[in-house]
Amino acid sequence: MDIKHRIYSRRKQLDLTLEEVAQVAGVGKSTVRKWETGEIDNMKLDKIELLAKALRTTPAWLMGWEGGRQTAQNGAFGQKLAGLRAEKGLTQKDLAAALKTGPKEINDWETGRAEPDYAALVMIAEYFGVSIDFLLDRTSVRAPIATIAAHMINPREELSSEEEEELTEYLKFMREKNARKKRGT
Repeated sequence: MDIKHRIYSRRKQLDLTLEEVAQVAGVGKSTVRKWETGEIDNMKLDKIELLAKALRTTPAWLMGWEGGRQTAQNGAFGQKLAGLRAEKGLTQKDLAAALKTGPKEINDWETGRAEPDYAALVMIAEYFGVSIDFLLDRTSVRAPIATIAAHMINPREELSSEEEEELTEYLKFMREKNARKKRGT
């Protein structure tokens, strides 16, 4: 499979629109369409990296240099897990023992060769004190904040841009959580 087919099939697999991919890649939707049809076949490295991010995969997979199944969380989850494990100074064997699984599974999860099931995701999230959304790279907020104080006269005046971004991420998280609760999922 060549790059144009990889881009198209991956976008369809993730159920992403041309606009959604274009926004992350920093291009127009017509450019994404041209990548998918092969009209543009000489992509710059920075665009390949952004496209890979939009498609939640690696530049190497897009280019056909590495095989393997690509999933919605491939790459990002493995990187998060390896990073959290390193923060605690754990080996893969240590983490496997704590999660009551094998070191091979930890290695497979970190390298993207396999994915944990939902029960394992819950155990991993609880062990590291993070949300599943953080593990799956859906939010940069490690764990949801229980309450939020919004009674300042002008709350944005007193926040740094980083704090404002975190607040915005948290509000998105809460809106999504409430929407899921209303849908019953």
